[in-house]
Amino acid sequence: MSDDYNCARCGLAFKWEQLIQTPMGNLFCVDCWQAFKNEPLRKCPVDNIDMKKEVVAEIIQVDRCTICGGIWFDKNELKVVQEQWKETGFREAASLGVLGFLGLRV
Repeated sequence: MSDDYNCARCGLAFKWEQLIQTPMGNLFCVDCWQAFKNEPLRKCPVDNIDMKKEVVAEIIQVDRCTICGGIWFDKNELKVVQEQWKETGFREAASLGVLGFLGLRV
């Protein structure tokens, strides 16, 4: 049995003491945690206004435009959500609010 744990964002293996655990139990390496906490505001590509950051299941931040309602993912963020669904189970992910946030129904 391995003593390695994987970062929820990058998927790389780390020792337990090298990771940061969120209240929901997600594990982040230091680099991914810093990127998560310090992600800059972005402008909507449709309306060119600053978008609002919204945290989804403590694992990703999506950018939501308050004018057009568009939701924008950064590179690989949708893949992270899909992997989370596979690991936790589709129904459990729904209970975390991921599906509801994305406008999907079970």
